[in-house]
Amino acid sequence: MTNLINFGKIICSVRKYGENKIPQSIFYEVIVEYQIYGENSAGLYDYKKHVEICESLDLIKQNSGNLALTDEGIEYYNSISTNAKGEKIIDIITEDLKNKIIRKIIQKKEFLEKEFDKSTVIIEPIDGEPCFTMVADTKKKMNQNIIELLKELDLISFQKTKYEISSKISDKVKKPNAKPLSEKQLYDILKKQQEVGARAEQLTIESETKRLKNMGVEEIILKRISRKSKSDVSAGYDIDSFEGSKIGIKHDRFIEVKGTTSGHPVFYWSENERDAAQKLGERYFIYVWTNIGKANEKLSSIIKNPHHEIVEKKYEKIQTITTWQIDWYGDEDSLKKYNH
Repeated sequence: MTNLINFGKIICSVRKYGENKIPQSIFYEVIVEYQIYGENSAGLYDYKKHVEICESLDLIKQNSGNLALTDEGIEYYNSISTNAKGEKIIDIITEDLKNKIIRKIIQKKEFLEKEFDKSTVIIEPIDGEPCFTMVADTKKKMNQNIIELLKELDLISFQKTKYEISSKISDKVKKPNAKPLSEKQLYDILKKQQEVGARAEQLTIESETKRLKNMGVEEIILKRISRKSKSDVSAGYDIDSFEGSKIGIKHDRFIEVKGTTSGHPVFYWSENERDAAQKLGERYFIYVWTNIGKANEKLSSIIKNPHHEIVEKKYEKIQTITTWQIDWYGDEDSLKKYNH
């Protein structure tokens, strides 16, 4: 089964030969010659599978009978820890190495999509938020090397009889099966979302108060930071605040607040909010809070002028959710036909 030690061993073996490339015949002789504590399957067949995954993630490439490091592979190599002698320590897996692979997996759209298509993925409410889970038995249809890699990276975790899929990669599930939802469950979800939203807005007010206070803004001004969402839900943002560089009578920083109980900053952005962002430009911000309600809740991101950053720059990590508005004018014949 593939793990990050296998990745490190492959990349260091290619690099060690020289010029960031090595003939494949020599590579497979070298790679199976010695084992490292903690590596998983280490036979010839196993390493061919590990190499395939490295290729899928653009860490190495095949070139005229050689295996060669890509630019991403060289970057990964440079991130591997070294000892006092300058030798790479392959069996120490740092958070930096994990995050590099997680980012590659997220970027590679097809890497997980085709694997999730082989399994049964269910979307169900957990703690008031949609959660993607994979039925344990259907996991057997997937590439087990990839499964083990995802487990090591905490992108999937086993919970009782099923695997929970991290929100970092849940967008790779194209066709989840929706679990039946009762009226009470829907109410609980909406209530939880309201609580999370209110908490995130309160945290934003506290954050803004602290920011402006540190800039020397007077208390009378700080008290004017307010929740716009309480008085006008159609405004397209949640918080009225001040930029701080030059305090005037009117608010000049308008903040849309996004909160999630997850550690991954995923949020929904409505058409009304996008319109407000376009009109307000540099004065419009999105504050993204993660882990709401947990000990490690934090302000994960601040996006200034998000219409420019997301829409105009054509940010790629967007899923469009379509809702139809239909004006349906019936006729008397249909009423007579179906209403009896």
